[in-house]
Amino acid sequence: MCGFSSLLYTVRFFFAILEEDADWGKNRTTWGTEEDFAELNKNMDLMKSSFVDKGIPVIFGEYGCPKNNKEEDSVRLFLSSVCKAAYDRQMCPVLWDITGLHYDRNQCCMIDSTLNQQLLSVLDNNVLKGDINQDGKVDTQDVAILGDCLVKKHFSVLRIRNMQISTVTEKLMLSTMLP
Repeated sequence: MCGFSSLLYTVRFFFAILEEDADWGKNRTTWGTEEDFAELNKNMDLMKSSFVDKGIPVIFGEYGCPKNNKEEDSVRLFLSSVCKAAYDRQMCPVLWDITGLHYDRNQCCMIDSTLNQQLLSVLDNNVLKGDINQDGKVDTQDVAILGDCLVKKHFSVLRIRNMQISTVTEKLMLSTMLP
């Protein structure tokens, strides 16, 4: 195998971090210029050539963006663009939201239906590829089947406890693992 069990690689976009100016960077209220997309694609291409093309899976353990002092459409564009750029390169993006900005953990649903639709549109024709048992939904049964398959092929299996597969991110995660 590759000689390491995990690797941390960090790419920071000031738009996605800062909500106000700091001594080390300036807050940006918008995202989506030609230069923004070029930077995103350059970083994604680098990760693909360095890892995916060599058979090393890439999972974005977290990506996200605050909403304070940001244009709402720019936040949506950034989040959906990162998702699409990763997904197009067979990488797994995981939207990070512990503050309830984008995802309501109590209701188990996206807060912003427009963002939800933009993220879902990343999937080819909104096809749910993670539905392994073809029952019309991606849930813990699909994760169990996938886990069994991976164990049989001598891959490492992520231990997933008490996980309800209902978010866009989880659907995208599972779909990137399947042919």
